[in-house]
Amino acid sequence: MESTDEPILSTHPSLDVARCVLKANAPADVEVADWDDFPSVLCHPKAHNLVRLRIQGPGRPLEWLLRLDPPLSAVEALLEMHGEEIFSEGNASLAGMTPLHQASRYGSSPEIVRAVLRAERSAASRVDRSGSPPLFYARDAETAQLLLEDAPDSVAVVNHRVSWLPLHACADDPDRGADLANVLIEAGWNAGMRGGGAMEIDVRGRTPLDLVCKSMEGHSMGGVVSPEPSPENGAHAVEWNKLEVILRAAHEDCRASAKNRTKLARKPQQPFPKSSPLICRDTEFLVPHASVELLAHRHPAIVRQALHFRPNEVYWRDERGKMPLHVLTSSTITSDACVDSSTGLERSLRFGLDWEKLRMCVLDWVLEVDPSAARRPDWQGRLPLHLALTEGGWRWGGCKQEQKSGGRRAGSLERLIHADPRMLAVRDSRTGLLPFMLAALREHNSLADSDEGGSLDTSYRLLLEDPSVLLQFCGQEEHHHDKSSSSCAVCMCVIS
Repeated sequence: MESTDEPILSTHPSLDVARCVLKANAPADVEVADWDDFPSVLCHPKAHNLVRLRIQGPGRPLEWLLRLDPPLSAVEALLEMHGEEIFSEGNASLAGMTPLHQASRYGSSPEIVRAVLRAERSAASRVDRSGSPPLFYARDAETAQLLLEDAPDSVAVVNHRVSWLPLHACADDPDRGADLANVLIEAGWNAGMRGGGAMEIDVRGRTPLDLVCKSMEGHSMGGVVSPEPSPENGAHAVEWNKLEVILRAAHEDCRASAKNRTKLARKPQQPFPKSSPLICRDTEFLVPHASVELLAHRHPAIVRQALHFRPNEVYWRDERGKMPLHVLTSSTITSDACVDSSTGLERSLRFGLDWEKLRMCVLDWVLEVDPSAARRPDWQGRLPLHLALTEGGWRWGGCKQEQKSGGRRAGSLERLIHADPRMLAVRDSRTGLLPFMLAALREHNSLADSDEGGSLDTSYRLLLEDPSVLLQFCGQEEHHHDKSSSSCAVCMCVIS
């Protein structure tokens, strides 16, 4: 009896279908007709044993099948017939991946992911050997939503190898889009992470914002060469959309941090007049402004692209009444973004970058797009030069490398002044002081490192640029004869 059955089983069409699927290496190796017959094949004893051996062999438990992009019917039939072997605790892959990890990694359809979740409800919370949950490998927004419904805390699970969150993995992969990033950020906000995860750092101090910028730059982090692809074309557009989603989340986090810092330190400022021209409807987030604020210290090439990609927004004001050059010169948020939250060190210095050199590049690019930006005041009437000397702490001199090598090239402050020298004779609307007086006042109120050049040197250099500003004080003394006034005292101090 056994001798008569063996030839029949060995030549049965079901075995050919099973062997075709088991030996395939790519989706093109399996025809549609074979997938249609695959569920019925599993009912035959010999084919059943072949599949069981495959589940427990290389590529276990389901990698061998999921990489072929199978239809839902084939996966459901396999889970029904071999669910016990597939989900057995000791049958994970060598990397510790469960079937749900593999379904997420190979970009299986949400229907297949849902089928795997129905078969094992706790699968979404399990981690592989690197400490990554299935959400870490999700490649689309719908799959991520399914995984988050069963394991909402997995969005905050950190990979052991590089300390990445799922959002880090999404940002680093150019094939994962903005919709997935948006889902992860929304879940991250609910989990209490900074910027929904956009400002969380890995073991090397990189945030998801850094990783998506690095992916777009196409070369080592901190480069200043703008890549060729246009944001409107091809895969670059996908990454730009993802960058905007992550940049918006990071921007919101910095705004919230700034509001908390100034809540008790100062009185609320007057709201920006909405009737003013050049105001955008969505003033809370403008790409050029946010990129200057958060990326100038690390990824100036992305700033350059943002300025050219959104040239019209360069003339718009954000919710604080600032244009991109005001954001660059005021540096309140920029300085905070440079600081590593884990160590308190300036991240630009940790990576060997010269902030002054990067700032010069960004300044040149802003003035290239808007040459008149240097003489545009913010909504409080303060010019970029006033902001640079007070809030930004700009000083006279070039980048550190040029200073050490003895080279001489105009620094950020000089370039800003040369864009419109008339600013040297304009008084600050808040303090009523001239630029050279603002520089001297900053030195008086704060301790400066003498090796980098103090603000008194900056004040002297500003006077040399336009000595005629002292004529204002001569006229004041002739008309008022008030030798005790603060402005006359400063004038006499500088002259002596």
